[in-house]
Amino acid sequence: MTMLDQGVFNANPYHTFHHARFEAMNMLERALAEGSTEALEALIHTYIALDPPPLDLLRHIADDMTGRLLMLREQMLERPAYEHDCAIIETIHSLLTDWLRGLSTRAVQRAAFQRAAILPLGGLPDEHFH
Repeated sequence: MTMLDQGVFNANPYHTFHHARFEAMNMLERALAEGSTEALEALIHTYIALDPPPLDLLRHIADDMTGRLLMLREQMLERPAYEHDCAIIETIHSLLTDWLRGLSTRAVQRAAFQRAAILPLGGLPDEHFH
């Protein structure tokens, strides 16, 4: 059971940020060992569905995956078996970065809409009501 399933992430986001990040990396290790990305993808989708989604956490997870991918690529010359692990990480990383781009765009659009919805002091001029 993940921390999200237990409801822990929302209870104390400052304390659980690092634990959630650690949990995602543990799930990545599991995905590499099992050759299946389903559990990690489900975790990422769960974070994405939160309102608001924890963009900082998702960015850190993506950065962690990038670091792991770079390390594996360097070691592939010595151990070609890492090619499969790289493919798994690339799949999950691609999913995550695509979602992050979309979520970031949505956040910017929402902020722009909120700024535009703020009325100037004194309200709208009378000419808008004719």
